[in-house]
Amino acid sequence: MNDTNKSEKETGTIRINPSGFGFFTPSNAPKRYGLHNRKDSTYIAGAVLKGIYDGDTVTLERSGKTVNKISLVSRGRKYFIGSVGADGKTVTMDPGLGSGTFTLVERQTPDVTVRFTINKKQAKVTKVIGKNYSAAELYERFMYRFNLPSEPVQLNQGAAESLLRSVKNKNRYLHLRHSLKKLTAITIDNADTMDVDDALSAELCPGGAIRVWVHIADVAEYISEDSYLDMECRKTPTSTYSPYGVRHMLPEALSTEAISLLPGKDRLVLSAEFVIGADGAVTATDVYHATVRINKKFSYEEVDKLLDDGVGAGIDPNVATLVRVLRTAAKRLGVTRDARAGIDTLREKTQGDAGEAHEIVERLMVCANESVAKWMKARNIPTPRRVHATLGNASVDIIEKSLNEMGIIAHFNKPVDPVALMAALRQVEEGPDLARMFKLIAKELGRAYYTFEEGSHFGLVSGDYLHFTSPLRRYPDLLVHRMIKKYLRDVHIGNRSFRDAVNKLTPLLDHTNSVTGEAAWAENSLYAAKGIASLVVGEVHRGVVSGTKNSESAIYLDGTGVTATLPGRYAPGTRIKVRIKSANLHTLEVMVSEV
Repeated sequence: MNDTNKSEKETGTIRINPSGFGFFTPSNAPKRYGLHNRKDSTYIAGAVLKGIYDGDTVTLERSGKTVNKISLVSRGRKYFIGSVGADGKTVTMDPGLGSGTFTLVERQTPDVTVRFTINKKQAKVTKVIGKNYSAAELYERFMYRFNLPSEPVQLNQGAAESLLRSVKNKNRYLHLRHSLKKLTAITIDNADTMDVDDALSAELCPGGAIRVWVHIADVAEYISEDSYLDMECRKTPTSTYSPYGVRHMLPEALSTEAISLLPGKDRLVLSAEFVIGADGAVTATDVYHATVRINKKFSYEEVDKLLDDGVGAGIDPNVATLVRVLRTAAKRLGVTRDARAGIDTLREKTQGDAGEAHEIVERLMVCANESVAKWMKARNIPTPRRVHATLGNASVDIIEKSLNEMGIIAHFNKPVDPVALMAALRQVEEGPDLARMFKLIAKELGRAYYTFEEGSHFGLVSGDYLHFTSPLRRYPDLLVHRMIKKYLRDVHIGNRSFRDAVNKLTPLLDHTNSVTGEAAWAENSLYAAKGIASLVVGEVHRGVVSGTKNSESAIYLDGTGVTATLPGRYAPGTRIKVRIKSANLHTLEVMVSEV
């Protein structure tokens, strides 16, 4: 008997790709840090997915690699999203959820997007979302596609009033903390940002050193572990940002008002204090409870203008001096980071000139995250680390091949040394070519993840790294704060208490890894939709070939953030001029022809 023809059955889950195919992952496929390995998933052609939708549990029958049949076990979703037809009598399912057109129980306004339930070939509308391709429609469509809520966290009136009273009551105990209100403190963020969770202070020290404080909103002081609000945050443990909408992890009454580090307000914080030496080395880290008062809320543009012009109309001289001191501190950190050869330093070059303000914030936040990780490790406090594993050997081969096609002899070792990788990338011309290579490396690296296990961050070339600086937006930061506060309030706490916490929180970190991955997909999709919306059929664009597959080439269109598909195989790195043939905001597919 030929075993290759033997029929096998497996139960698992289907994920749908908007292009019409899907992937099957067995229920017994192992997970690491809450994530499946892509190699455990099987490609499923669209032809055998009739009546099967995203998230469904199915039984798959196959002989060897040939899929014979897929049978539904249970639906993964209660609701679906789709577009009402021109006659108002039918609705077509979102391509990211599956394929199919259903007869509506009740006629609807044509050309709108709706949420609906299905019963065989009929659909019942439960919510009208908005006109097709509107901002509201795109936002809700992609959030739902990736299993994320679009509505804000809701609290009943009693719970909301209780939380706000708690905020006021905490202010009675400000005298029990380190008072840093005499320090000049500023925030730097987008002009419209209201959920501000980080602030900066600095002073010059003898011997050329600079002392820096990174003040982070003390969210854990108000959000009790296992409370209703804590449990809501765990369900979706991240804020999601997009050009079409923002979904905050916390209720806006807290994240943008009561706890946010707004100017002129006394706020509770956890402050990370460290010294940056004249040689760029970071020493003397300490972390403690404190109170601060923010002197000024800057936008990135305001800081850039201040640094470019040398003056700032109406700005307190002490505040202006602080901005310049922070710039010097960030520049020192930049020099030491460049010496490490971490590829994350290339992000700035691939995203255009983001300005010095972004550089100040990014470098000081990374330094705070790294310094706090080392501080916790020195005190044996369990650390929910942020780990980014090194490139696998197969990925190194793919990257080296792409560089060779550009005329660059990389000659990598395995595992690849960050210095060798950076040396090769510095031979790539800045602009579309470098952006394409960075995108390829990011794809091959895969996602970073949270874990209590030891691990390093390859992109930053950091042996100890965590997330501390955004507890209003990321749940792991809130966990880090709770660990620190537990230690600060009882330095004699036993190891068993920490072990119990690790055992309890490890599954939660796994869940966080899964959800933050979906959130990243949603954000990327919404930004891609924004780029595609700017395209006009018939327009001519310049681009670069970023890869080939089968008989098609992927073209990274200059200045758009959009990758289009061009029939035919072209050498990666080839500069090319193309014309837009079609652009679909729902499948995120753009087809082009060569000019």
